[in-house]
Amino acid sequence: MSKSPPIDTDKITDMFDSLADQYDSQCEQVGYLGPRLVADLLRECQLPEADTIRILDAGCGTGLLGPALGSQSRWLDGVDLSTRMLDMARQRGCYRGLITAELTEYLTGTDTSYHLIAAVSVLQYQGSLEQFIQVALKRLVLGGWLVFNVAAGPLLGDGYDWHTDGFYSHSPQYVMRLLGEAGVAGGGLRRLAWPCPCPFSEHALVFAVQRPVGLAE
Repeated sequence: MSKSPPIDTDKITDMFDSLADQYDSQCEQVGYLGPRLVADLLRECQLPEADTIRILDAGCGTGLLGPALGSQSRWLDGVDLSTRMLDMARQRGCYRGLITAELTEYLTGTDTSYHLIAAVSVLQYQGSLEQFIQVALKRLVLGGWLVFNVAAGPLLGDGYDWHTDGFYSHSPQYVMRLLGEAGVAGGGLRRLAWPCPCPFSEHALVFAVQRPVGLAE
């Protein structure tokens, strides 16, 4: 596991504020898979009727996932560091609530419960995922789903690596160990070719897990 610097939220915010106007077109050019992936996962998760559930788009950016998530929920929240990205997301008309915050800090401070939390193309900016996984699972209703992806690290590793361009990759064993320590006993894992946005990793690990029964608040 490589040593990693603290998360520089100011740097990330500035970067995405500057990218906001071109972000959607850039993702389209590289064949970004996020919306299609989320649509597939929603079918597999078998959520309750849309008019009964609340979903969080964690690291929502410009709202590329908004149409897929919004169609499956009564209430869709989005959280992101970049106000410029949130301005773009607001224009889509999919979100009932948009919050400017770092996602783990938001999850730690809110008392809102969700049927689904989706963190797609966001966790490559974090090294340790222990706190995120713990607080995200606690913010789910009983039977709620947490779906997220990371840039795929070494198959035989048990940690994460920081890359000098500012991204992290995570090994499957590392993430599965954290999920197990949080009480998750099952769920889905897939490895997909992922063209965006991690230039050092050609694949993403995608996880879909439910809140464990008996998880303490």
